[in-house]
Order: sequence, then structure tokens, then C-alpha cells
Amino acid sequence: LTSTYSVSGGDPCPPKLGRRWHNLWGGKLRGSYGTTESGPIFCQPDVAATEQSSIGWPLPGVALQQTENGELLIRSPANTPGLWNGQDADRLPAARWIATGDLVQRQDDGGYLIIGREKDMLKCDAYSISPVEVEQELLKLSDIAEAVVFGVPDATIGERPVALLRTTSGRELPT
Repeated sequence: LTSTYSVSGGDPCPPKLGRRWHNLWGGKLRGSYGTTESGPIFCQPDVAATEQSSIGWPLPGVALQQTENGELLIRSPANTPGLWNGQDADRLPAARWIATGDLVQRQDDGGYLIIGREKDMLKCDAYSISPVEVEQELLKLSDIAEAVVFGVPDATIGERPVALLRTTSGRELPT
């Protein structure tokens, strides 16, 4: 079955899962990223070969832009010509760029990482903080096995970032 491919979608697939898939089934697990309005627009040809959960590279014919805050805008031949009953018309401007709501970062090899969602940003003082980006940095620490970052209301600064962590050893971290 050399022409059969396995594809993950819905969220970037962790490289560890890609390696486990390869060990169990012997094939590469590919990643796909897209939207309802555009169809697939990115491909990650081998999830196991990455260090981070990358969405891969844009497919041929896909044009990309980023807003000032990093939101991904896409345009492709597969973009929808319109939205049902004109709903969310601001998401599909006349130039046919679709605002995905995803914040991305371009890697040195041309691949892209999702670092957060436009709506998930914490508003802390005058800054927007991506919980996903903070989680990714925390997970680079050898003592951290799992991390979840969220905001709690703060009367002075708007939202205060809080991190829940599980250590690799199970020991408590100093606060």
C-alpha cells in the first residue's frame, strides 16, 4: 500500500504521536491544516520528522499574509466565493483574504507553527500574551512534563497569567 497515506487534521499533531504512528504502522503520518472557507492550505509531509507541532508548508497556489499581531490571512483558488446569508462578512473582504483567527510564526525552514488564537490572547496591562506560546516555552524546560496557561481577572492589569504545571519528577516547584 505504498500509495496510501494517513493524514491528521483538526489540530497540529505532536511529533511524538507521529513517531508512535510510524512505529506501529510503518508509514508516515501527514498533517493537514485548513479552514471550512478554504479547504486544506498547509501540509506537513512527515509529522515524526519535526521537533515542534508544525502545520507545515503552504500548498501550491496558496498566498499568505500576516496581520501586525501575527494572525494568518489566506487566499487560495479553493476559497469560498461567499458566506451563507452574508454572515461574518468581515472575514471575507473583497480581496478574498480569509482571516483564520490563528496566530502563526514562520520557521527558518519556511514551515509554520500555530502559536495561539486571536480570541485566546490574554490582555495583560498594555500587552497581548499568547498562552500557547508561554506553554511551549515552559515545555522546553527539562523539569516540566505538562503546562496549561490561562488568565484570571485582575482589577489593575486586566488579566494575570497563571500556569498550572506537572513536573517530570512529580515534585512541587517553588512558587
